[in-house]
Amino acid sequence: MENKRLVITIFIVIVLVSVLFISNSYSIFTSENADPNTNVYKTGNLDVTYEIDNDNVKFTDSKPISENEVSGIKPYRIKVTNYGNVDYKFNIILDDTTATDVINYKYIMVKVGKFDSFSLASANNNIIREGVVVKANSSVLVDVKIYISNSISNTEVGKNFSAKLSINGIAIYSSNADIDNSNLISDYQLLSSASAGSFVLFDNDDDIIQYCYNTSSKYRFNGYRLLYTKDGIPYLTSSGASYCYDNVDSDSTINMINYMNSKIYNYCNIKYMFEGKCDNDTIHVFNNNDYKEIIGSSVSNCEHKNDVYCGYGNDIINNGGYYWIIDSSSNLKQFYWDPVNGYVNGTSKHNLEYGVRVVLKLDKDVYIEKGIGTYDSPYVIKNTDKLS
Repeated sequence: MENKRLVITIFIVIVLVSVLFISNSYSIFTSENADPNTNVYKTGNLDVTYEIDNDNVKFTDSKPISENEVSGIKPYRIKVTNYGNVDYKFNIILDDTTATDVINYKYIMVKVGKFDSFSLASANNNIIREGVVVKANSSVLVDVKIYISNSISNTEVGKNFSAKLSINGIAIYSSNADIDNSNLISDYQLLSSASAGSFVLFDNDDDIIQYCYNTSSKYRFNGYRLLYTKDGIPYLTSSGASYCYDNVDSDSTINMINYMNSKIYNYCNIKYMFEGKCDNDTIHVFNNNDYKEIIGSSVSNCEHKNDVYCGYGNDIINNGGYYWIIDSSSNLKQFYWDPVNGYVNGTSKHNLEYGVRVVLKLDKDVYIEKGIGTYDSPYVIKNTDKLS
C-alpha cells in the first residue's frame, strides 16, 4: 500500500532522569542541565550509562517498518548500576516533548528487550516498562527500540515526534530473590545464524557486473550473499562476479591464481573482517573448498554433471553467468561454472575472461542491523563489538 512508503520525520531525544539516595529516603531529580553529549549521569549510588551510542540517541527520516524488520533495529541501550546496599525498583517512561503536530501515538511503536512490541497509545502514563529491579551492587541493561508502524496513515505526513526516555517511580524492593532481567536485552541476530544464500549489503557492492565472457549469460543478481557459515564464522561471496578476469597473457595455474589474488584485496573492508585483518586467511577467490562446503562434493567429481547434487538447482552456484572455481591442486586444467550447460566444466586455458568471485571471511560477531535478507531488502550488517 502507498502509505507504507511514507517517509515520516521522527526526532527522538533521550534524556535520562536519575535517582538519588539520601540517608533513609529516596528522592528523584531530573538532569535538566546535563550536557546533551554526556554518556554517563552519576547520581551517588546509582549510575545510568549509555551502552550504545546512537548519534546522541536521536534519529531522523525514519521509514515505517514491518514487524519482520524489528529484530534488525539498533536499540537505545542503557545500563543502570546500583552501587548501594539496597535494591531499586523503577519504571521506564517515554515522555512526549513534541511541540506541535505530533504523530498519532498508535503509530509510534515501542519494544523493550525481548518483550512484545506495543503502541505508545497503549502505554499507561507513557510507562513503557514497569517495575524493573536492579539489585544492590549490580547492574541491569535495558534495550528500547522505537519505530514507526508500517500501518501509518497518510494523515500523519509532515508530523513529528520527540521524546525523552526517563527513569522514574523509584521504590525500595525488599525481596531477596534472584531477579532475571535477561528479557530486557534484545535478541541480536548474528549473520552467522542467517540462511545461506541470504543477500547482504556490503560496503564494496557498488560495481554492477552484468556478465563476463558471454553477453547472453548474465548474472541474475548483484551485490553479496551469505555463502555459508563454518565454525560460527560467516563467509560472503559476490552474487555474480566481483570482476571479470582480464589477464589474457596468463599461461599457467600459478600465474592465474597470483593475478587473481593481486586484485581481491580491493574488496576487503577491515571493520567487518575476521580479527580485523585483510590477508590470505580472510579473503580468497571462490575455490573448490567453497564449492564443497555448499555441494558436498568436489568440482572434479561434479564435472559435466548437471544435476541438483552438483549445483544445477542452487542459485548461489548456478548464478546465471560464467565464473572460475579454482582448484589449486590441479595444474593441468582449471574449473569454471558453465551456465549454458548448467554444470562444472574444465579447461586447460588460463586466460578466459570468466568472472572472479571474491569470498570474504567475516568476524563471527557481525550482526544484522536491519533488512530481511532478500534481494530487495538485503541484510545491513554491523559489528557487535560496538555493543559490549
